[in-house]
Amino acid sequence: MVARVLTECGMHVETEKNVTTVRELVEIDVYAEEVSDGRKNIILCECKHWKSAVPKTIVHAFRTVVGDFGANKGYIISSAGFQSGAHEAAQNTNIELVTWPEFQSLFEPAWLKHFFIPRMTDDLDEFGTLVEPLRPEWYGDLPQDGKAAFDALLWEYIELGVLVMDCSRYMTTVLGKPLPSLPIASKLRPPAAPLPADVIAAVGYRELYESVLKHSQKAVEKFRALREQR
Repeated sequence: MVARVLTECGMHVETEKNVTTVRELVEIDVYAEEVSDGRKNIILCECKHWKSAVPKTIVHAFRTVVGDFGANKGYIISSAGFQSGAHEAAQNTNIELVTWPEFQSLFEPAWLKHFFIPRMTDDLDEFGTLVEPLRPEWYGDLPQDGKAAFDALLWEYIELGVLVMDCSRYMTTVLGKPLPSLPIASKLRPPAAPLPADVIAAVGYRELYESVLKHSQKAVEKFRALREQR
């Protein structure tokens, strides 16, 4: 999961990578590189999915590896916390001791920029086009009952389309508007249908993306079926 997050943040990532320090060959759980303003930053991560807290001896050893390799940053991610003295061992170093939720929070801004917003824009482009106020060109070629079915679908999914637009690259990057806060609240009144329950209940942006993608794909299939009626 650590590698997935860093990859989705736009970094080059390798797992279980052997690196050569000034002292020895060491295997790193997650190795990540990012280029910022022409400068390469290297991040090393040790993932401790242990039942017991990480002792300070692990911190001392990892601090040596990070320093000897010349990495810019090192993270020890623990599922059971850290023993007494571990945080003191990381003080005044480029090592951070974090839980999995804390690690996600640290990289959330980069993840939203490099993964969530592009995916909400590109993966949902066809859906967004179908539920915008202007009807598609082929709408005029539909029989009357087909037009009525299209309009019903539009009202069923229009609020989901508004949410997709609010999370798009245009709204967030070009216009600089903040992403909707979670959990999502329905914004439109009838005759528009409310947002799906799992979309409203999403408490994380990955969960929101997956729920929205699922419903939008179903909607696109329905619109495509109508288009075939021409």
